[in-house]
Amino acid sequence: MKNVSHTHRMIAKTIVFFVLCAFLLVVRFTLTPRWIEAEYETPDRTVHPLLLSGPLLVEDQQSIVLELILRRTSLSPTTYYIEAQNCLESITIDGTPSEADELPLCYATPLSTVQNGKKISILSIRGMEIDLDSAVRAGEHTVRFHLTNTQSPVGIRLYPIPSNLLWLHLLFLTLFLWYGSVLLKMLRPRLGISPSLGYMMLGGVALRMLYFSFTPLFERAYDTNGHIEYIMHILKHWMIPAVGTGWEAHQQPLYYLLAAIWMHTAGLFGRPFASQLNDLRFFSLLSAVGVFLLAIWIGKLLLREKQNQKILLLFTGLLATLPGLIFLSSRINNDSLAQFLSFLAFGLLLRWWQQGAERDWYILCVVLSIALLTKLTPLALLAVAVLCLLATRHHTFPRKIHMAVILLLILGSLLGGMISLRIAERPDTLLGTNMNSGLVVGNSLANFLALSPPRMVARPFNDNWDDRSGRQFFWESFLKSTFFGEWNFAGQIGFLGSCILLIACFLILYLFAGGWMSPRKHLYETLPLWLTACGLLASLMSYRYTHPYSSNQDFRYIPLIAIPAAYYIAYGIEHASPSLRFVGQFLAYGLMGLCAMFIVLLGIHA
Repeated sequence: MKNVSHTHRMIAKTIVFFVLCAFLLVVRFTLTPRWIEAEYETPDRTVHPLLLSGPLLVEDQQSIVLELILRRTSLSPTTYYIEAQNCLESITIDGTPSEADELPLCYATPLSTVQNGKKISILSIRGMEIDLDSAVRAGEHTVRFHLTNTQSPVGIRLYPIPSNLLWLHLLFLTLFLWYGSVLLKMLRPRLGISPSLGYMMLGGVALRMLYFSFTPLFERAYDTNGHIEYIMHILKHWMIPAVGTGWEAHQQPLYYLLAAIWMHTAGLFGRPFASQLNDLRFFSLLSAVGVFLLAIWIGKLLLREKQNQKILLLFTGLLATLPGLIFLSSRINNDSLAQFLSFLAFGLLLRWWQQGAERDWYILCVVLSIALLTKLTPLALLAVAVLCLLATRHHTFPRKIHMAVILLLILGSLLGGMISLRIAERPDTLLGTNMNSGLVVGNSLANFLALSPPRMVARPFNDNWDDRSGRQFFWESFLKSTFFGEWNFAGQIGFLGSCILLIACFLILYLFAGGWMSPRKHLYETLPLWLTACGLLASLMSYRYTHPYSSNQDFRYIPLIAIPAAYYIAYGIEHASPSLRFVGQFLAYGLMGLCAMFIVLLGIHA
């Protein structure tokens, strides 16, 4: 009777959850302003219709007047982010010219600047936020954009800003936290997780949802327009672009192909282009959540014994709050799919290493091949898998040969055509190499060995153009990018950034201790972890050496390194002497709190 009553309560709470979700979705749909009609006028006064399900770009023209009809309620937000291609001369709302100070605005403007004593040429990339506050009343409004470009196409990118409806997103998040806690209470015995671990898991997912709710697709992102152009090329031609035809054209095609298929299907149903891009952002959120949940699964594989639950809790907390993993939640690029597949592949590798099931090996081969069809950064993991195959005790040598042949066949069948095509174009195009000379850094031994905690704490944020930021030193730049990417948050959280890096420097001591103690006690059991850490770091250092640019020493290239780093830090803390263990726990939980505070503060500033 008690179980029946519990089931009824669970069903009732589930119904309440879905009803409230549906209600909030209706509210969001009602409040979201919509562009319902588009047309453009050429200099000869000819008017042409333009589909809203595609980009607002016009070929073979250098000047147009783009007219859009906006429908909104009295409570709808009116702020948009605008990128012109290339110059936005003026905006008129219901016949009234906008008085925005930024106008006229050109998106990409060639400039010369002096950095580190050298004169370099750069493109000044500028968009603008504009509040269509002239359209305050409910109903339909006519917005006209005068656009020019010396090279076609001419047009505009118009993005809604997520923080406009942040209060609604926070209601979604509150609802998720409530229902998530209900589910965890029911599923904890089946999942074999403690209440503390369950709430840590819930908090990690919530941080990613929060970051997604206030971060536009162009914020803290890498060449968003280049990735969108790749997708649009596939949509237009249904073939991958040749290397050199776009900034991201050298990338592997799977993510862009899947994105193009989704956008094509959504466009058939009239879904607006900006909404299609938001769908890709939502996929990145799902990928980021998936990466975090896969990390917990990996942690449970590494720490199966009951006495390791404290290590698992520390491990989970460090990954739950790591900004370098949370930043993935709102980007449009192939990192989202590549990171998910890399974490999945490592989990499969670890389970195969522990249990020896050939089925896991074959699934691993397929996942690795798909990951390499998404991005080439998982090559290091492929090398680790081969080394593990040679070292495993579960299979005889003839079986190892058989499994290696299967790996080659799967790799060849899925990747052979793509690699042959790229090599036929030019062998050095498998990885992008076109960088501004102002980003060049040194390749001396000091560049790869130096690590100055005082310098990092004094300047906690990266600047890929300025030597004073420590960009010349691999480890300093890499550690900063783990928490802050390549962005400067000095105007928002300068002191907080210094505190985060100061604690991280102390925790490196525990990382070294754990990296020394764990292999001595569990060398065979954790060999894939140790090999993965070495392989990932070696691959990034090699890439940085052969392509010596400051932006090529970023955590985002090897996010899987967070798994061994968090494991060895947690292991080093829990196996230290009681006094050092207390200090380590205090530092680790302090770092988690500061990182979570950093994400929340980004939302407040948004």
